[in-house]
Amino acid sequence: MQNVTFKLFHQDEIRRVTVARPSFAQFLEYVHELFPEIKPEVKITYIDSDGDKVTVSSEVEWNCALDEQKNEKIVRFTIESGVPKKGSTQPVHVSFYTEQANEDVRQAKIQALAGSIPALLEKYFEGPVTPKTIPAWLKPAVKFLPQGVNEFDLDINVRALFDVLHKKAFDLLALNNNESTLKAKFIFMDCLFLEPSNIYALYNLACAEALLGETSSALDYLKKAIKNGYKNWSHMQSDTDLTNLRGTTEFKELLNSLRHGEQAQEKKEETASAEKEKEEKIKLAAARESAEETNKRAMELIRFAEQRRIKLEEEARELAKERAEQALKEQKEALKKQLEEQAQQKKAEEEARAAANSRFLKWSSSVQQLSGMGFDMTLLENLEKLDRVQGSIEAFFDA
Repeated sequence: MQNVTFKLFHQDEIRRVTVARPSFAQFLEYVHELFPEIKPEVKITYIDSDGDKVTVSSEVEWNCALDEQKNEKIVRFTIESGVPKKGSTQPVHVSFYTEQANEDVRQAKIQALAGSIPALLEKYFEGPVTPKTIPAWLKPAVKFLPQGVNEFDLDINVRALFDVLHKKAFDLLALNNNESTLKAKFIFMDCLFLEPSNIYALYNLACAEALLGETSSALDYLKKAIKNGYKNWSHMQSDTDLTNLRGTTEFKELLNSLRHGEQAQEKKEETASAEKEKEEKIKLAAARESAEETNKRAMELIRFAEQRRIKLEEEARELAKERAEQALKEQKEALKKQLEEQAQQKKAEEEARAAANSRFLKWSSSVQQLSGMGFDMTLLENLEKLDRVQGSIEAFFDA
């Protein structure tokens, strides 16, 4: 959102602020914060492009004023105290609202209160009903929302209004004098206008009436408080505000009925407590049984898992054993084959040597015979060598 720098002129004062572009109502709040001495009735003017002094009193005029000065680095306004309407004692426009969150307030009741609460509040203001005249103790419950010059929406939280009125009356009642007690009485009545069945407002109004000597009225309000749920008979018995009622038959009857009712309630609560304890024991036993069953099943699962683990480990050992035996068997077969091959090779070598020896012997005998027949010994030795290489002398001669 675009920021706007304002320069505000009021008598001899000049204020300068930069804020996000405000609505007219927000601007009025800024004005009252910056110039607290100004009355609620405010007159705002500026000089337009024609040089005329223009008054701003509505949201439409406010937007026109800002749009006309949108190209200005600083937007200037003159602030003056406005003049209230002749005979006016409050803002021109007052509306009623209530925050309904967490409050048991029906819409029909809200509509009925809307026309009555402003009049109810007026007696507590120090003058006209305006933001400047509201008492500090009412501020938590009543807010003024500026809507224009001399116009405010009155935002009232019904629950909070009851609380601040009740506290104010209670504080007055504690002063213990006729004047403050009389004021407290009427404020308690306003509390009951907001919440007719509130037991604390009814009881405290009974106290105020008793202190003022209005015995009959005090007993009536006390009966209403009890009817709507008040039960503290011990406090009622010792409350000095009700001294003027203690000698009456009606007060004694009310006290006895409360005492007996409390005793009956205590017995009822004891019975309910015993029943609840019994139910809790049953629930606890059921929970314990369920826990035991769950634990039993868990143990069974654990045993099953352990058995399964043992079985898997045994199967793994058997498989490893079989694989080891198979590997050993393969090693033995390989070694046996290797030994057989070595034996065969050895046998072949022996047979070869035997054949060679046989040929050598045969050749040696032939060489001796040939030498006796006159063959050259050198040639014969060479032929012997050749026979060893190629196989036999017959092969040589055949070649």
